[in-house]
Amino acid sequence: MAEEKKTKKKVVKEEVKVEKRFCTHCGRELKDGEECNCKESKEAVSINTDVIKGYASSFVNVILNCFKRPQETVKEEVEKKDTTNNLIMLGALAISFGLYVVGAFGSIMGFFNSSLSSINNNYNISIPYFKIFLSVTIMYFILAFIPILVSFGIAKMSGSTKLEFKKAISLYTTSQAPQVVSYLIMALLYGLNILTWIGLIIGTIISVVCFFNYIIGYLDVTEIKGSRKSYSLSAFTILWVVVYIVILVLFIGNLISSVYKDIKITGNGYDYNINELEDWFNW
Repeated sequence: MAEEKKTKKKVVKEEVKVEKRFCTHCGRELKDGEECNCKESKEAVSINTDVIKGYASSFVNVILNCFKRPQETVKEEVEKKDTTNNLIMLGALAISFGLYVVGAFGSIMGFFNSSLSSINNNYNISIPYFKIFLSVTIMYFILAFIPILVSFGIAKMSGSTKLEFKKAISLYTTSQAPQVVSYLIMALLYGLNILTWIGLIIGTIISVVCFFNYIIGYLDVTEIKGSRKSYSLSAFTILWVVVYIVILVLFIGNLISSVYKDIKITGNGYDYNINELEDWFNW
Protein backbone atom coordinates (compact mmCIF):
# COMPACT_ATOMS: atom_id res chain seq x y z
CA MET A 1 0.00 0.00 0.00
CA ALA A 2 2.78 2.38 0.90
CA GLU A 3 4.54 1.66 -2.39
CA GLU A 4 1.30 2.29 -4.37
CA LYS A 5 0.84 5.72 -2.67
CA LYS A 6 4.44 6.71 -3.54
CA THR A 7 3.85 5.66 -7.16
CA LYS A 8 0.64 7.75 -7.37
CA LYS A 9 2.44 10.82 -5.96
CA LYS A 10 5.17 10.47 -8.59
CA VAL A 11 2.56 10.23 -11.36
CA VAL A 12 0.75 13.36 -10.09
CA LYS A 13 4.04 15.30 -9.96
CA GLU A 14 4.91 14.23 -13.50
CA GLU A 15 1.48 15.34 -14.76
CA VAL A 16 1.76 18.78 -13.12
CA LYS A 17 5.20 19.41 -14.59
CA VAL A 18 4.74 21.08 -18.04
CA GLU A 19 7.64 21.80 -20.33
CA LYS A 20 7.77 25.49 -21.37
CA ARG A 21 8.36 26.43 -25.02
CA PHE A 22 10.08 29.57 -26.30
CA CYS A 23 10.49 31.09 -29.77
CA THR A 24 13.99 30.50 -31.14
CA HIS A 25 13.96 33.92 -32.89
CA CYS A 26 12.57 36.42 -30.35
CA GLY A 27 12.60 34.35 -27.13
CA ARG A 28 8.90 34.90 -26.39
CA GLU A 29 7.21 32.19 -24.29
CA LEU A 30 4.70 30.17 -26.35
CA LYS A 31 1.49 28.53 -25.25
CA ASP A 32 0.67 24.92 -26.04
CA GLY A 33 0.45 24.55 -29.82
CA GLU A 34 1.15 28.25 -30.50
CA GLU A 35 3.46 29.29 -33.35
CA CYS A 36 5.31 32.62 -33.23
CA ASN A 37 4.99 34.91 -36.27
CA CYS A 38 7.77 37.33 -35.28
CA LYS A 39 9.85 36.37 -38.33
CA GLU A 40 7.02 37.23 -40.71
CA SER A 41 6.43 40.57 -38.93
CA LYS A 42 10.12 41.46 -39.24
CA GLU A 43 10.06 40.61 -42.94
CA ALA A 44 6.98 42.81 -43.42
CA VAL A 45 8.68 45.72 -41.64
CA SER A 46 11.81 45.32 -43.74
CA ILE A 47 9.71 45.33 -46.94
CA ASN A 48 7.99 48.56 -45.88
CA THR A 49 11.36 50.10 -45.03
CA ASP A 50 12.69 49.16 -48.45
CA VAL A 51 9.66 50.77 -50.10
CA ILE A 52 10.20 54.00 -48.13
CA LYS A 53 13.90 53.98 -49.01
CA GLY A 54 12.97 53.48 -52.66
CA TYR A 55 10.62 56.47 -52.66
CA ALA A 56 13.19 58.64 -50.85
CA SER A 57 15.93 57.65 -53.30
CA SER A 58 13.68 58.34 -56.29
CA PHE A 59 12.66 61.68 -54.79
CA VAL A 60 16.27 62.83 -54.31
CA ASN A 61 17.36 61.55 -57.75
CA VAL A 62 14.60 63.48 -59.51
CA ILE A 63 15.61 66.74 -57.82
CA LEU A 64 19.33 66.23 -58.54
CA ASN A 65 18.71 65.21 -62.17
CA CYS A 66 16.50 68.28 -62.69
CA PHE A 67 19.63 70.34 -61.99
CA LYS A 68 21.97 68.12 -64.04
CA ARG A 69 19.82 67.35 -67.11
CA PRO A 70 16.42 69.00 -66.71
CA GLN A 71 14.88 68.38 -70.15
CA GLU A 72 15.71 64.67 -70.25
CA THR A 73 14.59 64.16 -66.63
CA VAL A 74 11.22 65.85 -67.19
CA LYS A 75 10.59 63.71 -70.27
CA GLU A 76 11.60 60.46 -68.52
CA GLU A 77 9.45 61.13 -65.43
CA VAL A 78 6.44 62.13 -67.52
CA GLU A 79 6.56 58.83 -69.39
CA LYS A 80 6.66 56.88 -66.11
CA LYS A 81 3.30 58.33 -64.98
CA ASP A 82 4.10 57.35 -61.38
CA THR A 83 1.18 58.96 -59.51
CA THR A 84 2.46 58.01 -56.03
CA ASN A 85 5.88 59.57 -56.56
CA ASN A 86 4.28 62.64 -58.12
CA LEU A 87 1.94 63.20 -55.17
CA ILE A 88 4.87 62.77 -52.76
CA MET A 89 6.80 65.40 -54.73
CA LEU A 90 3.77 67.70 -54.77
CA GLY A 91 3.44 67.29 -51.00
CA ALA A 92 7.14 68.11 -50.56
CA LEU A 93 6.72 71.22 -52.71
CA ALA A 94 3.72 72.34 -50.66
CA ILE A 95 5.44 71.74 -47.30
CA SER A 96 8.69 73.45 -48.33
CA PHE A 97 6.69 76.42 -49.66
CA GLY A 98 4.79 76.59 -46.36
CA LEU A 99 8.09 76.66 -44.45
CA TYR A 100 9.40 79.39 -46.75
CA VAL A 101 6.33 81.60 -46.21
CA VAL A 102 6.44 81.07 -42.44
CA GLY A 103 10.16 81.94 -42.45
CA ALA A 104 9.53 85.12 -44.45
CA PHE A 105 6.58 86.08 -42.25
CA GLY A 106 8.62 85.41 -39.13
CA SER A 107 11.46 87.58 -40.40
CA ILE A 108 9.08 90.48 -41.13
CA MET A 109 7.32 90.15 -37.78
CA GLY A 110 10.72 89.97 -36.06
CA PHE A 111 11.40 93.44 -37.43
CA PHE A 112 8.07 94.72 -36.05
CA ASN A 113 8.73 93.07 -32.69
CA SER A 114 12.14 94.71 -32.44
CA SER A 115 10.58 98.07 -33.35
CA LEU A 116 7.89 97.57 -30.72
CA SER A 117 10.49 96.55 -28.14
CA SER A 118 12.44 99.75 -28.78
CA ILE A 119 9.32 101.66 -27.75
CA ASN A 120 8.40 99.40 -24.82
CA ASN A 121 10.26 96.21 -23.86
CA ASN A 122 7.15 94.75 -22.25
CA TYR A 123 5.18 94.39 -25.48
CA ASN A 124 5.34 91.56 -27.99
CA ILE A 125 3.33 90.53 -31.09
CA SER A 126 2.17 86.89 -31.14
CA ILE A 127 1.56 85.29 -34.56
CA PRO A 128 -0.23 81.94 -35.22
CA TYR A 129 2.63 80.49 -37.28
CA PHE A 130 1.31 76.93 -37.37
CA LYS A 131 -2.00 78.14 -38.77
CA ILE A 132 -0.16 80.12 -41.45
CA PHE A 133 2.00 77.11 -42.34
CA LEU A 134 -1.00 74.77 -42.58
CA SER A 135 -3.07 77.23 -44.63
CA VAL A 136 -0.25 78.03 -47.06
CA THR A 137 0.69 74.35 -47.51
CA ILE A 138 -2.90 73.41 -48.35
CA MET A 139 -3.18 76.47 -50.61
CA TYR A 140 -0.10 75.47 -52.60
CA PHE A 141 -1.29 71.87 -52.98
CA ILE A 142 -4.65 73.05 -54.35
CA LEU A 143 -3.25 75.81 -56.58
CA ALA A 144 -0.79 73.35 -58.15
CA PHE A 145 -3.71 71.71 -59.94
CA ILE A 146 -4.45 74.93 -61.86
CA PRO A 147 -1.48 74.63 -64.26
CA ILE A 148 -2.04 70.86 -64.36
CA LEU A 149 -5.68 71.24 -65.45
CA VAL A 150 -4.90 74.16 -67.76
CA SER A 151 -2.10 72.31 -69.57
CA PHE A 152 -4.27 69.20 -69.90
CA GLY A 153 -7.26 71.19 -71.21
CA ILE A 154 -5.30 73.36 -73.69
CA ALA A 155 -3.48 70.30 -75.04
CA LYS A 156 -6.83 68.62 -75.73
CA MET A 157 -8.20 71.77 -77.39
CA SER A 158 -5.06 71.94 -79.54
CA GLY A 159 -5.71 68.43 -80.83
CA SER A 160 -2.96 66.67 -78.88
CA THR A 161 -3.75 63.28 -77.37
CA LYS A 162 -0.25 62.76 -75.95
CA LEU A 163 -0.76 64.62 -72.66
CA GLU A 164 -2.78 62.36 -70.38
CA PHE A 165 -3.87 63.68 -66.98
CA LYS A 166 -1.28 61.55 -65.15
CA LYS A 167 1.38 62.93 -67.48
CA ALA A 168 0.17 66.47 -66.76
CA ILE A 169 0.70 65.85 -63.03
CA SER A 170 4.18 64.39 -63.70
CA LEU A 171 5.04 67.35 -65.91
CA TYR A 172 4.25 69.86 -63.18
CA THR A 173 5.83 68.05 -60.22
CA THR A 174 9.04 67.11 -62.06
CA SER A 175 9.61 70.51 -63.65
CA GLN A 176 9.02 72.22 -60.29
CA ALA A 177 11.10 69.74 -58.23
CA PRO A 178 14.14 72.08 -57.86
CA GLN A 179 11.83 74.51 -56.03
CA VAL A 180 11.95 72.20 -53.00
CA VAL A 181 15.63 73.08 -52.59
CA SER A 182 15.14 76.82 -53.15
CA TYR A 183 12.16 77.04 -50.75
CA LEU A 184 14.10 75.23 -48.01
CA ILE A 185 17.17 77.45 -48.53
CA MET A 186 15.02 80.58 -48.35
CA ALA A 187 13.18 79.27 -45.27
CA LEU A 188 16.53 78.62 -43.56
CA LEU A 189 17.95 82.05 -44.42
CA TYR A 190 14.77 83.78 -43.28
CA GLY A 191 14.70 81.69 -40.10
CA LEU A 192 18.30 82.66 -39.30
CA ASN A 193 17.55 86.19 -40.51
CA ILE A 194 20.77 86.32 -42.57
CA LEU A 195 21.47 86.87 -46.28
CA THR A 196 17.76 86.95 -47.11
CA TRP A 197 18.46 88.87 -50.31
CA ILE A 198 20.66 85.99 -51.52
CA GLY A 199 17.80 83.60 -50.80
CA LEU A 200 15.46 85.75 -52.90
CA ILE A 201 17.91 85.83 -55.81
CA ILE A 202 18.38 82.04 -55.67
CA GLY A 203 14.63 81.51 -55.43
CA THR A 204 13.92 83.82 -58.39
CA ILE A 205 16.52 82.15 -60.62
CA ILE A 206 15.29 78.63 -59.82
CA SER A 207 11.65 79.72 -60.33
CA VAL A 208 12.46 81.02 -63.82
CA VAL A 209 14.39 77.84 -64.68
CA CYS A 210 11.51 75.68 -63.45
CA PHE A 211 8.99 77.69 -65.49
CA PHE A 212 10.99 77.17 -68.68
CA ASN A 213 11.43 73.47 -67.84
CA TYR A 214 7.65 73.28 -67.66
CA ILE A 215 7.17 75.08 -70.99
CA ILE A 216 9.78 72.98 -72.80
CA GLY A 217 8.37 69.80 -71.27
CA TYR A 218 4.85 70.80 -72.33
CA LEU A 219 5.95 71.27 -75.95
CA ASP A 220 7.93 68.01 -75.96
CA VAL A 221 5.13 65.89 -74.50
CA THR A 222 2.19 67.35 -76.43
CA GLU A 223 4.05 67.26 -79.78
CA ILE A 224 1.79 70.03 -81.14
CA LYS A 225 2.79 70.92 -84.68
CA GLY A 226 2.89 74.10 -86.75
CA SER A 227 1.10 77.30 -85.82
CA ARG A 228 -0.99 75.49 -83.22
CA LYS A 229 2.13 75.29 -81.05
CA SER A 230 2.30 79.08 -80.68
CA TYR A 231 -1.44 79.45 -80.02
CA SER A 232 -1.46 76.58 -77.57
CA LEU A 233 1.52 77.91 -75.62
CA SER A 234 0.10 81.45 -75.49
CA ALA A 235 -3.33 80.25 -74.35
CA PHE A 236 -1.75 77.94 -71.80
CA THR A 237 0.46 80.66 -70.29
CA ILE A 238 -2.20 83.40 -70.21
CA LEU A 239 -4.94 81.17 -68.81
CA TRP A 240 -2.59 79.72 -66.20
CA VAL A 241 -1.44 83.15 -65.01
CA VAL A 242 -4.93 84.74 -64.97
CA VAL A 243 -6.67 81.86 -63.16
CA TYR A 244 -3.73 81.41 -60.79
CA ILE A 245 -3.64 85.09 -59.80
CA VAL A 246 -7.42 85.29 -59.26
CA ILE A 247 -7.53 82.23 -57.03
CA LEU A 248 -4.28 83.22 -55.26
CA VAL A 249 -5.71 86.64 -54.38
CA LEU A 250 -8.86 84.98 -52.98
CA PHE A 251 -6.74 82.57 -50.91
CA ILE A 252 -4.47 85.31 -49.58
CA GLY A 253 -7.43 87.53 -48.71
CA ASN A 254 -9.06 84.70 -46.82
CA LEU A 255 -5.77 83.82 -45.07
CA ILE A 256 -5.13 87.41 -43.98
CA SER A 257 -8.65 87.85 -42.61
CA SER A 258 -8.35 84.53 -40.77
CA VAL A 259 -4.86 85.11 -39.32
CA TYR A 260 -5.57 88.76 -38.54
CA LYS A 261 -8.11 87.75 -35.89
CA ASP A 262 -5.56 85.50 -34.14
CA ILE A 263 -2.76 88.07 -33.88
CA LYS A 264 -2.22 89.17 -30.26
CA ILE A 265 -0.20 91.89 -28.59
CA THR A 266 0.92 91.03 -25.07
CA GLY A 267 2.55 93.19 -22.42
CA ASN A 268 2.15 94.85 -19.02
CA GLY A 269 -0.23 92.14 -17.87
CA TYR A 270 -2.55 92.61 -20.86
CA ASP A 271 -3.41 90.26 -23.71
CA TYR A 272 -4.82 92.19 -26.66
CA ASN A 273 -6.45 90.62 -29.69
CA ILE A 274 -6.09 92.72 -32.87
CA ASN A 275 -9.80 92.79 -33.69
CA GLU A 276 -10.58 93.66 -30.05
CA LEU A 277 -8.23 96.65 -30.29
CA GLU A 278 -9.89 97.63 -33.57
CA ASP A 279 -13.33 97.58 -31.90
CA TRP A 280 -11.94 99.59 -28.99
CA PHE A 281 -10.51 102.29 -31.28
CA ASN A 282 -13.72 102.43 -33.33
CA TRP A 283 -15.66 102.95 -30.12
